[in-house]
Parts: sequence; C-alpha cells; structure tokens
Amino acid sequence: MPKLPWTVSAAKLGGVEEVQDALSAGNDINEGNGSQEGTALIASAKGGHLACVRLLLERDADPDATDDEENTALHAAAEQGHLECVQVLLEKSDEDAENDSGNTPAWLALGYGHVQVAEALFDGGADLNIACEDGKSYLHQAAERNAVPAAKMLIERGAKVDALDAQRCTPLMAACMSGAWEVGHLLLEAKANVNAVGKDQWTPLHFCAQNKAAISGALDFAEKLVQAGADPKARTRDGLSASACIGLDSQAKRSKKVAQEDDEVRAMLEDLECE
Repeated sequence: MPKLPWTVSAAKLGGVEEVQDALSAGNDINEGNGSQEGTALIASAKGGHLACVRLLLERDADPDATDDEENTALHAAAEQGHLECVQVLLEKSDEDAENDSGNTPAWLALGYGHVQVAEALFDGGADLNIACEDGKSYLHQAAERNAVPAAKMLIERGAKVDALDAQRCTPLMAACMSGAWEVGHLLLEAKANVNAVGKDQWTPLHFCAQNKAAISGALDFAEKLVQAGADPKARTRDGLSASACIGLDSQAKRSKKVAQEDDEVRAMLEDLECE
C-alpha cells in the first residue's frame, strides 16, 4: 500500500499541530483526492477529529473531494456517527452527495443506526425522499432492516410511505418481504397503500403470505392488512392468489411456529377468497 501523504496521516490521527506543520511545509491540502484513504478532511471526518475538520475547512479544504468509492468527508462522518463533524461539514458540503453506489450521507447514517445524525442531515437540507441505491428511499431501507426508530422518524418528518423503488416495490412491500412486521405496523398506521401493485402485480398481501424471510408474525400482519382493506382476491401476473404464494421460493428454513402460521394464513386467505 502506498505511503499516505503527510497531511492525511496526520489528520487520520487527529494531530492538529502536525496537520498545520504539513500545510506550512507546502503540502497539498487536497492530496489524496480519489484515493483509497481520501484527503486529510475525509480522514479527520472518519476519525471524528473535530478540531482537524474545523482547521482544514478554515484552510479551504475541498469539502466535496472523495475517496476511491466517491465518499465525501460528510459520508465518512455520517457513516461513523460523528454528529459534531457532520454539523460542521454541512456548512460547506453537498448534503445529498452520492457515492459510487448511489448512496448519500443520510443513507449511510441510517444504515449504521445513527438516527440522530440522519436528523441533523435532514435539518441541514438533505432530501428526505431522495432515491438511493436501486431507487430505494430511506423508508425502504428502514423497512428492509426493521429499523423502527428510523422508520418512526422518517414517517414523522413526512417521508413518502408509498415511494416506489426500481422494482416498483413500496416500503410496505419491503417490510413484508423482510418480515419487518414492526415497521409494517408503522406503515399501516401512516396509511400506506395496502393494495399497491408492484412488479408482476404482487401486492403487500402476496409478499406477506409468501413470508420469504420465514419470520414469525405473518399471520397477525396478514390479518391487519385485510382489516386495512387489502384485497385477498388480487392475483399476480401469473394468476397467483396470496394463499398460493405461501412459502413460495423461500430459501429460509421455516420453524415449526412459522410452518403452523403458514397453514393458518392459508386457511384464512382461502376462506376470504371464497367469499
């Protein structure tokens, strides 16, 4: 691995005086732009070295310089949960900058459970409904992970509960696919569309019945979907009813409890289909 530039190695350790010495010696403040470690600003942000971040910004370090994955200093600070660094960087950074995966600082913050950091980013102007990797919104991400605190915060701030990703999947569908029943309940309370039609005309009820993640709770959630108005007679493009999707294509091992729930969900849905 190539030797790090003096400014970057000093910033990585949080050495304010050493960073000053490196700059006084004529070293490029933005050296490392596009490299694996990135610039001194990225290194200091990643380490949570607030004093170094302030110094480098005062010396006009480029806040939008990136590492080799196109992460900025704001991405680095957000991913690590360094709130104060994020707040300082927001004054000069692009709050919705995307890395090479199409993800923003807020996406990384939420992905690592740093809800307070994400809130600071939204307070600083980050777009609550921006599409990130695979066209997913922050609410899709929270649904996939059953990240309840994140989902609550996003819904309270007005995130679109029926946003579509690149596969025409809504957050409610994502919750059903992941067995994220707690976030699913939050979405129902927020009036998410229970009859939204996704790829191949699958609805949330189809995904819930399938329970691809094989997580207990599908029976209760299927009942809640129906109570909210989900159509048990809806068919996929291939003509499948929700009851026909139970366990379909699931590679996850199904416990005895989940297998029993499968039978109960099937019985309930078949009864409704016959009405």
